[in-house]
Amino acid sequence: MAGSTLNEAAAGASETPQRGAGAARGAQPAGGGSLAERAGETVEKLARGVAQAAGDQAEAAIEAAREAKASAVESLEDFTVTARERIDEAAQSLSETVARNPLRSIAIAAGVGLLVGLLTRPERD
Repeated sequence: MAGSTLNEAAAGASETPQRGAGAARGAQPAGGGSLAERAGETVEKLARGVAQAAGDQAEAAIEAAREAKASAVESLEDFTVTARERIDEAAQSLSETVARNPLRSIAIAAGVGLLVGLLTRPERD
């Protein structure tokens, strides 16, 4: 799409020097207007073609970014679901272990609490 616009603009630009030879000798170009006006029009056509090509590339880049975002969101959602399932399984397993061995669980919890308390107490001189 943009390539055809650029090709048309380039074709118009390549015609300008051929018609411009007569204008340089003082003759009026076949398309009307001065050589400078026609050159200006050709430059404008080229500029529009380049702008269109850049716009097409920008749109393609935006679409690629949207697709990457959608893929990242989907991956994150999958990861979140998997993590929740694993946490639920671990919690269930821990609950079953505590239910089977309540005294052992209490002793382990008390030991961990004592250790944390010793590690976090302020030092005395």
